[in-house]
Amino acid sequence: MVDNLRSRSIVDRVFVSKTSDADQPFHKRDINADIIEGTDGTTTDNRQFLRATKKEVILVVLDYAGLTTNVEDLKEFLSEQKNITKIIVDRLPVTTEVEIFETELLLQDPKAIEKFDGRTRPIQRSL
Repeated sequence: MVDNLRSRSIVDRVFVSKTSDADQPFHKRDINADIIEGTDGTTTDNRQFLRATKKEVILVVLDYAGLTTNVEDLKEFLSEQKNITKIIVDRLPVTTEVEIFETELLLQDPKAIEKFDGRTRPIQRSL
């Protein structure tokens, strides 16, 4: 998974949550979690990075549930993190789709954000 994000999605940083449920609020994730080798930290580290950086940020996630299935929490998270301009949902391991969402659209259009509301079947994240 980490290698896919670094090579296929060409990301600068990888933050991984291994101890959180997809519907768990962001501020409650990974409170005492270990950092996975090859990553830049956990969800908590990601939130700290977002608060510290002044640059625009594009989040890349593997599938919608790779970010969250809690739409209300996603709205709150995006409202707080003003520097997140886009979310890219990489679904290439399962489909031929990569979707790009403007943060403003997700906050303003309920139909756009509803894709993050749960998932229909389990997604295999690594081979």
